[in-house]
Amino acid sequence: MKTEIRTEVMQRLANQSAGPHRFQNLYQRLFATPEWLNAQTVAVTMSMDHEIPTQPIINVAQQLGKTVVIPRTFPGRRMRFYPLTVHTQLVKTHFGVIEPTNGEPVQADEIDLMIVPGVAFCTTNHQRIGYGGGFYDRFLADFSGATLALVQKEQLLETPWETDPFDVPVQQLLVEDADE
Repeated sequence: MKTEIRTEVMQRLANQSAGPHRFQNLYQRLFATPEWLNAQTVAVTMSMDHEIPTQPIINVAQQLGKTVVIPRTFPGRRMRFYPLTVHTQLVKTHFGVIEPTNGEPVQADEIDLMIVPGVAFCTTNHQRIGYGGGFYDRFLADFSGATLALVQKEQLLETPWETDPFDVPVQQLLVEDADE
């Protein structure tokens, strides 16, 4: 079921058009949340083409003096987060994900807010379908900070799907307005 949902949503995302200002309202809503306002360290991915661009989020966080950390994956479907600075060296993995290659990882309890990526999200129970690797579910299983996802209309589903015991829902969904 998850595979079918993932395929369907990825097709929808491939067919959508995103102008340069499509997500401005969504960014402003993020920047107004208590989770964002109170966070000193924000975890976010380097977005891929079909995702909501994260560079504006990174820029604002750094302008505000927040520490931005991005994930690096490891064997065993594990990941750690590393500070994103002017000294960070980045590489594109064979999955097309941009990851840091240097620096010292931060501990999970040092991250105040994690902006969680995904392919599909459910409005009913805040479950997410990722890209199928299980990296985020493994990390989130022991994560105690705030979790939030920015969701495009094309990614939103109202009907829950069957979840696995290791699936971890996102605490808060910020959904793109219908008129964006």
